[in-house]
Amino acid sequence: MDDGCQWQGQRVGEAAKEGSSLRQAPGVDHVDLFLTYFDVYVGRATGYFSPSFR
Repeated sequence: MDDGCQWQGQRVGEAAKEGSSLRQAPGVDHVDLFLTYFDVYVGRATGYFSPSFR
């Protein structure tokens, strides 16, 4: 979750399935989150969604 959408991130976290986690990236604007933490972002997203596609 970045500084630009804390309210939305909180709503997503509350609606997520059990076992999910919400990560924060303080000081990073919304679009820059993907650019700043590309490998971390892709790795966590892939790890989260992969079981759904098996």
